[in-house]
Amino acid sequence: PAGGEEKARFVAQATAAAGLRSEAYGSYFRIGVTPVAEFAAYRDTALWLGARVIRVWGGNKDSEALSGEDWDRLVADGRAIAEMAAQSGLTVTLECHGGTVTNCWESAMEYLRRTSHPALRMYWQPNQFRTPEYNREAAEKLAPWVENLHVFSWEASGRHPLAWGREDWRQYLEIFRPQ
Repeated sequence: PAGGEEKARFVAQATAAAGLRSEAYGSYFRIGVTPVAEFAAYRDTALWLGARVIRVWGGNKDSEALSGEDWDRLVADGRAIAEMAAQSGLTVTLECHGGTVTNCWESAMEYLRRTSHPALRMYWQPNQFRTPEYNREAAEKLAPWVENLHVFSWEASGRHPLAWGREDWRQYLEIFRPQ
């Protein structure tokens, strides 16, 4: 939990003892909903975990449902938390996810452009409700902002072993291959 120093330090130690490290803190901070002042607890938790990235959510509405005022609040709050994160050497990431400003790649790009902060980036994962063609296009368009990949093999009807999506993932990973 955010602000849970004892638990976060325990998790960091157990992770290190297993020969691993925490890449990211998968928080449930919601830009534009959770007060910006509360982000300090999320930032501190990421630092205690030894993570360099904090995953957050972009509000609580699909982009099509956002008013101009909603967009303004999301942009201002996104810049504020990105700056707080950057001051501690951290990066904030969003996922393309339903019920948020990043519910599709087009609105995710628009949000990143409007916010325009180098410490605000994206996780990328295929949308289990969309086609592989849509997902490849989303990967290509968002690639300049992608910090991490969320790798899984799901579709609307359920979850599958990763091998089930092998061919799609080969194509997705080629998009993100360093040039």
